[in-house]
Amino acid sequence: MTGTDYNVALMMFFIPYVLFEVPSNILLAKFNRPSWYMGILVLCWGSIMRLMGVVQNFGGLCATRFFLGLFEAGFFPGAIYLVGQWYPPDRTQFRMALFYCASAASGAFSGLLAAAIAKMNGTYSERPIPFTMLTSPGIGNYEGWRWIFIIEGLATVLMGIAVFWLLPDSPDHAVGRWLTEDEARFLRLNNVLTRGVKKKRGVNADGKKEGIKWGIMGQVAKDWQIYLQAMVFASNAVPNYGLKL
Repeated sequence: MTGTDYNVALMMFFIPYVLFEVPSNILLAKFNRPSWYMGILVLCWGSIMRLMGVVQNFGGLCATRFFLGLFEAGFFPGAIYLVGQWYPPDRTQFRMALFYCASAASGAFSGLLAAAIAKMNGTYSERPIPFTMLTSPGIGNYEGWRWIFIIEGLATVLMGIAVFWLLPDSPDHAVGRWLTEDEARFLRLNNVLTRGVKKKRGVNADGKKEGIKWGIMGQVAKDWQIYLQAMVFASNAVPNYGLKL
């Protein structure tokens, strides 16, 4: 890659990541077992990450980055949705703060892991850096940078498979596994108290089908707090991603 190619490849991830967060949560809400949807997401982006290790040109790299963003888009908002199934609003902030800090910390540790995996590379000529050439292939005839994606992608695929069984869906699904009926009932009632009665999707209180309430969407769009929060989040995300990438 030359010039701004690296920046363009990085940017390709964020286009679907931004556009598909909300549609992904709409789709997630249709699953009776959210763990299945989350597991599919992790499994898919792990598979895409492995493919990044075998790309042969810039177009292939941009394509894999795009699909990586597409499948990763639903994970963070999906995690917020799941936390909301277990905790009332006043107790979700601390949990999500821990989740976000873990995401930032993973960027540091993944860099250390990548440095170790990169040693699977071949040997280089002793010429100055602009003219340095790979004179012998790495393990399996793959350069070290390819093994970073292949190995970390494989680890992600394995974790994606584990999500199907390990990720708790809701208090109702945990009864008999690690919650008693009374504990699950307490959590359900606490959720009703703090968040209201959960209606059947697309049906109002009279049992009639209801459409999108554009008036409510307009109220949200005109709420100045939304834009203030967006500015706060951008002030966090830009240096955070800049440091990691």
